[in-house]
Amino acid sequence: LRITAEREFVVPPLSAPAHEAMSFEKLSGNEAVRLFVERAEAADPAFELTEQNIRGVAEICSRLEGLPLAIELAAARTRVLSPEAILAKLDSRLRFLTGGPRDLPERQRTMQGAIDWSYDLLTEDEKAVFRRLSVFAASFSVEAAEVVCNTDAGDILVIDSITSLLDKSLLLRVNGQGGEHRFAMLDVVREYAVNTLQSAGEFEAVSRAHAEYFVALGEKAEPFLQAAQSAEWLDRMEDEHDNLRAAMQWSLSNDPKMAVRLAVAVRNFWLLHSHLSEGYRWLKAALERGGDPPPELRFKLMNGLGLASRFRGDYETARRAYTDGLTAGQEAGNKQGVALSSRGLGLVAMQQGDTLAARKYFESGLAISRELDDKFGIAISLSFLGDLARTERDFARARPLFEESLGLFRELDNKSAVSDALNNLGAACFGEGEYLLAKKYFAEAANIALELGNKMTISYSIDGFAALAFASGEYERSAQLCGAAEALRESIGYKIEPAEAVFRDAYVEKLQKILPKDFADGFAKGRAIEPDEAIKLAFESTVSLGLVPNEYNQAKG
Repeated sequence: LRITAEREFVVPPLSAPAHEAMSFEKLSGNEAVRLFVERAEAADPAFELTEQNIRGVAEICSRLEGLPLAIELAAARTRVLSPEAILAKLDSRLRFLTGGPRDLPERQRTMQGAIDWSYDLLTEDEKAVFRRLSVFAASFSVEAAEVVCNTDAGDILVIDSITSLLDKSLLLRVNGQGGEHRFAMLDVVREYAVNTLQSAGEFEAVSRAHAEYFVALGEKAEPFLQAAQSAEWLDRMEDEHDNLRAAMQWSLSNDPKMAVRLAVAVRNFWLLHSHLSEGYRWLKAALERGGDPPPELRFKLMNGLGLASRFRGDYETARRAYTDGLTAGQEAGNKQGVALSSRGLGLVAMQQGDTLAARKYFESGLAISRELDDKFGIAISLSFLGDLARTERDFARARPLFEESLGLFRELDNKSAVSDALNNLGAACFGEGEYLLAKKYFAEAANIALELGNKMTISYSIDGFAALAFASGEYERSAQLCGAAEALRESIGYKIEPAEAVFRDAYVEKLQKILPKDFADGFAKGRAIEPDEAIKLAFESTVSLGLVPNEYNQAKG
C-alpha cells in the first residue's frame, strides 16, 4: 500500500530440506515435505511416505524451492505418478504444475495462472524489466539490472520496477557475500519470465547485453584479483559466478571472441577461489572456439590454461600452453608476459624432475622481472627458486629466498601470494627444526587462505600442521590432518606440487612406520571432515612444540 502506518510482514517460501544429510525422521518433519504428504494423501489415499520414496519427495520440495502452490500441484500428481516420475517432469514446471481444484480461481489452479495474475498487474515498464531480469542466473545486483534492462536505449527506472516486483512477490531479496542486497527469481517464475522474453523477441539482445556487462565487470576486476582488494573482488566474483557461467556459455555459442576476453579476465578467480576444474574447462573451450586472439590476449589465455593444467597434473598440456604463451608474449612485446611463461615452463620442468631446466627458466624470469622492476615477478621467481631448493631438501638455501619473497608480497599487499609464501617459509623452518616459528607461519597462512576461500593453500597449511603434530608426538591428529589435506585437494582436482610432495612424503612415511595399523583409520577419518573443522583441529594443539623431542629427526634416522 505504501502508506505511513503500513508494516510489511514477509512470508517466505517453506524451508526446503537439505535431504542429502538428513534422516527419515528429520525429512518427514520438514514443513515442505509435510505439505506434500498432506496433499498427496488427499489426492491418493493409498499414498504413504516411506524410506524408499522420501528422498524423491524431499528433492521435489527442494526443486520447487518450498513454494506452497507448486508443492500442492506436484503432490496432486501422485494419483498417476511416483515421486521419482514427478521429479523427471519438473524441467518444465509451468506445463506440469496444473490441475488444481476446479472450484478455485485460475490463479490457484495452475502455476501459469498464478504468475499470469501477478504479471497482469504490472505496468509496461515493469513487464519489460521483469522479462529482461530472467537472463540473470541465480541472483543479480541493482547495478547489473540497470545496465542489462535498458538494452533498447530506453530510460526505464529499473530500481522502481524492482521495488514493485518485490511488492508483488515476483522477486526475492537475498544477501551477497559482502552483505550487499541482491535479488533473485524463483525458478518457476524465471521460466515464465524467459517465455515472455522470447515472445517479445528480446531474448538475443538482452542475452548479449548480459554477456557484455559481465565481460566488462570481469575486465574491471582482473587487476584487483591479485592485489590488496583481492578478498573483496573474489567475493564479488563469487556472487556473480552463475552469471559468469551464463555469460561464458552464451559467448562461446554466439561470440567466441567475447568468451576469450571473459575467460582471460576471470582466470585468476577460477584458480584462486577453488574452481580449478571448471576454470580449466572454460579456458580450454575459449581456446578451442576463440579462433586466433590478439597476442596480448593470447599470452594471458595460454598462461591461464598452463597454470590450470599444471595444477591438475596435465603437464604436457601445460608445457604446450606456456610455450605458446611465451611466443605470444614475445610477439606482443610484453616482457612481463615472457617472464610469466618462462616461470610456467620452469614449474613444468620442476614437476617432471628436470631441476637444471627449471632453474634456467626461473632465473630467466627473475632477470626480466628485475629489469622491469616488477616486484611481483621478482617475488614469485624467488619463491619458485626456493621451492626448487626445497625439493632438494636444501632448507638453508630455500629459507632466505622465501623470506625475501614474503617481504615483497607483503609490500604489495597481495594476500593470496602472502599466504602461499607463509606456507613455504613454514615448511623451510620446519625442515630446520624451528617448529614454533613454522607453526606461526602455517597459522597465518591458513587464516588468510580461509578469508580468500583458497582451498589449495588451505590444504598446504593443514599438511604443515600435520607435520607439526607428528613432530610433537600427536600421531593420530597428524594422520587425520593428513587425510583432510588430501581430500581437500581431491575435491578441487588439484595435484600436489613437487616441493610440497617432498614435505608431505617426509612425515607421512615416518607416520606410517609408527602407526602401521592405525594410520589408515585416522587418514580416512580426516578425509571426512570439513576444511574449517580441519583448521580447528590443527589449532587445538596444546603441545609446546619447543619442548618436545625431535621425533621427526629421530624417526628419519
